[in-house]
Amino acid sequence: MRGSLEFVVKTRKSLVPFIFCPLTLALGSTASLAQEAPPKVGALVVTAARAPQALNEVLSDLTLIDREDIERSGAASLAELLQRVSSVEVTSNGGPGTASGVFLRGANTGHTLVLVDGLRVDSATLGGTTLEALPLGAIERIEILRGPASSLYGADALGGVIQIFTRRGEGPTRFDANLGLGSRGRQQVQAGAQGSHDAWRWALNAGVDQDRGFSAVRNG
Repeated sequence: MRGSLEFVVKTRKSLVPFIFCPLTLALGSTASLAQEAPPKVGALVVTAARAPQALNEVLSDLTLIDREDIERSGAASLAELLQRVSSVEVTSNGGPGTASGVFLRGANTGHTLVLVDGLRVDSATLGGTTLEALPLGAIERIEILRGPASSLYGADALGGVIQIFTRRGEGPTRFDANLGLGSRGRQQVQAGAQGSHDAWRWALNAGVDQDRGFSAVRNG
């Protein structure tokens, strides 16, 4: 699980190393988006036109993050993963587990539409989208469409659209688990199971992310 994370995007930016080290098969290293990635042959996306479309035929500025990218990224959360993508800014009100805001190309969080399996998700109290409730283990792929998409999705897509597709079970039951340890006592545990039977598909994922934080009051 070492090397560079390759996203399909025209421009890249370097990453700031993050001390959180998820342990799946081995300790992951900090990924970099600095290198240009080749198109993903045969990949289909739906966000740009609200219909299936080959990725290499999309004229809009769109990034596809698939399951392999997520696993290779070493990211500890959805917010951290999105923050590594060009033109995406994520702000947080505090440490892990606190509310986050997503901005595309400088548009405010109310103009960045977030969809999960085609459904709008918002926080009624924060006026934006909370990313903390969706563990990375539950995500199959993410499509990020930059730029105005109001004609397709409405006024809340003025800055762009982030569409998240959750994992769906297929075949025999499979289990996976992920453990992460970090500074200030940070601990992250995720576990999931997926499978299918006849016409039924199912997937279950759960996770715990906690740390003891630090005091803002200087001793003495």
